[in-house]
Amino acid sequence: GDGAGTEIGLLAGKAGGNAIISNITLTNSSVVEAGVATGFASRGGLVGTLGDGTSADTTVCAAGFSIQDSTINGITITNSNIERVGGAVGRIRSTNCAISNISASGIAITGKLQVGGILGADQGGSIFSGLRVLSGTVSSSFAGSVNMGGVVGELSGAASSITLSSSAATVTGGATSDYVGGLIGTIQAGTISRSYATGAVSGRSYIGGFAGQLRPAI
Repeated sequence: GDGAGTEIGLLAGKAGGNAIISNITLTNSSVVEAGVATGFASRGGLVGTLGDGTSADTTVCAAGFSIQDSTINGITITNSNIERVGGAVGRIRSTNCAISNISASGIAITGKLQVGGILGADQGGSIFSGLRVLSGTVSSSFAGSVNMGGVVGELSGAASSITLSSSAATVTGGATSDYVGGLIGTIQAGTISRSYATGAVSGRSYIGGFAGQLRPAI
């Protein structure tokens, strides 16, 4: 943890530097909680947070850092009080991170807001390619802006990009949940190309088969 909250991942709580995380298979594992974490909390199937959870440090992921060529099967992450929850990574806080060729199936990801089948939130500006959610559920019952999607919950880094990615997950918001999308909940900045979603999506307002909210062009 960082003293203000907790970063939890089944592989690592926090990661950065110039390491390469590659060829990982995560099967039938779970993080199931009922408590409330404050501050910079995050939950991820592989890593809780990439980068510095306590400040806007944009250098923690050195050039060449990546998570790649990995498979997530039957992962359950459940805590309706936690923000930034993802099937692979909860939160990215740095530029220069790259996540590619991640396949997820049979996932069940539940959080409060910024929830995604692969990534909860990118707040630094990283590169994503070949993120595929083949089956499973992504859900939140939070009232308000949940920013939740089948692959990514929220993208807000100006240099962020997503390409060649897809989701068949069912994305389920509550009766008062907003900004829910089949692929991404909200894109505040960055670009998306050559990507699609086919799963069912539900919530209250700003609900889209592809995205709940798109501010830049795609």
